[in-house]
Amino acid sequence: MLSIEPEKANRLVNGGPVMILSCRREARVNMMAVSWLSWISTCPPLLGVSISPSCFSHDIIRETGDFVLNVPDAEMIPTVHQVGTTTGRTIDKMRVFDLVTVWGRTVKALTLSYAIGVLECQVTDFRKIGDHTFFIAKVLYAAVDETAWEDGHWSESAGLVYYLGGDKYLTGGRIVRPKVKTDYLTLRQAMHQRRQETLDLFDDAVPPPLT
Repeated sequence: MLSIEPEKANRLVNGGPVMILSCRREARVNMMAVSWLSWISTCPPLLGVSISPSCFSHDIIRETGDFVLNVPDAEMIPTVHQVGTTTGRTIDKMRVFDLVTVWGRTVKALTLSYAIGVLECQVTDFRKIGDHTFFIAKVLYAAVDETAWEDGHWSESAGLVYYLGGDKYLTGGRIVRPKVKTDYLTLRQAMHQRRQETLDLFDDAVPPPLT
């Protein structure tokens, strides 16, 4: 990853690609897709993201005061759709969807290891606007995959993803509809599978109750 000055990190946001927001409260990690975000200031480097209070991530961010914006490419569209159409209040997205993360450099939140760009953010203020909360955050650290970056901007081949609504995403001039299931039965089966995989790592493990 190529480090970028936080003051120039707005170039990772310009154009409005969908992003995966990650946050963490102690051992509980959550991810959600966000597209309602905007760069606000260059000095200091500030951005804003609008999140509904009904989202599990909203509660975590209010408590911890930080989050990471992960920039996905076309290969991550299934992941974007999975984390964007499910709630962390009922499932552990990181376990169910096999999300691979690494520690953030400046925040508690974790970073998706295969994102092509990351912005580590610390909340400086928040306002209730309509039925959403608008979080204003300072970018403390930003980095980008060198293969997706050219002359200080996203390259033509970066494969940025834009959310069109429903199950439709735009990338590389074509519309993509991910073939992934996020219905209750599929998710519950995945939770059972992850639970059993965890138990198989230990001898005489006592399975915790499923909720």
